[in-house]
Amino acid sequence: MGTKPLKRHPSLRNLSREHHDILVFTLRLSKGIKRDIALDRLVKYALWFWESYLQEHFRLEEKHLFPLISDDHFMKEQALEQHQQIQAYFEQAGLDIQQLKVIRDMVN
Repeated sequence: MGTKPLKRHPSLRNLSREHHDILVFTLRLSKGIKRDIALDRLVKYALWFWESYLQEHFRLEEKHLFPLISDDHFMKEQALEQHQQIQAYFEQAGLDIQQLKVIRDMVN
């Protein structure tokens, strides 16, 4: 017998849906890398996703979700560190394939 889907608090539903969109982003990025899509196209897609979705998603998590979690909780610390690392990658000039893979793995 299968398990029932987890019921999320209504205030978390949008963040949960966005997590699905983020997983789709990582899947598309993986497929693009595997298919040897031109680096400039992959970077353009990743930057578009960062500016259009991911950056705001991080901001909302940090503003609304993280205050509900203890400051010393390892998952909160890990998530904040990953947010900072991912942001640093996107703020630098000239992403390469290895950096895109790191971003993909951290977001996934």
